[in-house]
Amino acid sequence: MFSAVHQILPTLNFGDAVGNQALRLRALLRQWGYASEIFAEAWDERRAADCHLYTRYRRFSHANNLLIFHFSIGSQLPDFLRGLPDHIVVYYHNITPAHFFYRYNGALARLLEEGRQQLSALAKSYPAIAGSEFNAQELRALGFVVVGLTPYTLSLEHSIVPASSAPLDPRFVKTDTLDWLYVGRLAPNKCIQDLLQAFYFYHYWINRRSRLMLVGPAHVFREYVNELYALVTHLDLDGAVVFTSLVEDPAPFYQQSDVFITLSEHEGFCVLLVEAMQYELPILAFASTAIPETLGRSGVLIREKNFPLIAEMVHEVTTNVELRRKLIQTQHQRRQELFTLDAAVEFRRLLSTLEGRWAL
Repeated sequence: MFSAVHQILPTLNFGDAVGNQALRLRALLRQWGYASEIFAEAWDERRAADCHLYTRYRRFSHANNLLIFHFSIGSQLPDFLRGLPDHIVVYYHNITPAHFFYRYNGALARLLEEGRQQLSALAKSYPAIAGSEFNAQELRALGFVVVGLTPYTLSLEHSIVPASSAPLDPRFVKTDTLDWLYVGRLAPNKCIQDLLQAFYFYHYWINRRSRLMLVGPAHVFREYVNELYALVTHLDLDGAVVFTSLVEDPAPFYQQSDVFITLSEHEGFCVLLVEAMQYELPILAFASTAIPETLGRSGVLIREKNFPLIAEMVHEVTTNVELRRKLIQTQHQRRQELFTLDAAVEFRRLLSTLEGRWAL
């Protein structure tokens, strides 16, 4: 068996799917008796105690180690890994297409383009695992040998939905409004501008007692978010659209909202859909990339961005009691399907497969 199983990634962020997955994997690996550490080029200061600078990995490197390389962007890591004696597997989390970011962050767009090039080159050197079948299909198209899936339910399987005791900022507390909820980064690929336009038709044509809650960090793509602020003003939605910025615990927002909606045009899995299922919120989501796979037969898939129609769909979902009940029921069933296989057991099997591949 492997003497140690370590992980390496460009950035260990706070609260994102990749970072949460890496931490959960480390906990499992240690529980199973493996030496296991996380190495990164950079990290959120709140994760400083959870990782080491990637260059320190040379002190841990060994021919009997497995090193899991989390891949979602271009970095220095492919060059760093070249020549290491370790067994290396690429864990692919998908790469957001660079075109979403050209206008807002040229450096990031270049890193994403570089990531695509680096990923193609890695296909000849390492096997891969993926977080979804959508991601696995991309890998196979590039020539990777995909040895298995390690879905993001691994980092959710022990989560509980508590009644949050943390008081909400009074600005965010729901009174008599119907609340749309979006949780996640305010990033160009998430198409928040489309959410605003759909909400405009709902707010002015259907229900003036309504709010759109945008729960997520606003500082990363400042120019993009400034455009969103301007659009809110242009649409005369000031006061009806609430930007919360990053919150430590989104649970109160899930608990008080009426519907979860995303019009994102690129997702490698979309963990937030599973979170919305946990909180029994009816889901409407644009049918892009991995979203149909994650939702399965649950939720409402939006096939085209017809904003007045989306507004009507939200109205139907939130006022038709029987439809709402059926949606929540199918989402509950989908969540059960996603958690049917014990993800920890499946990951243990994947380790055995990799050990067999290298005859350990």
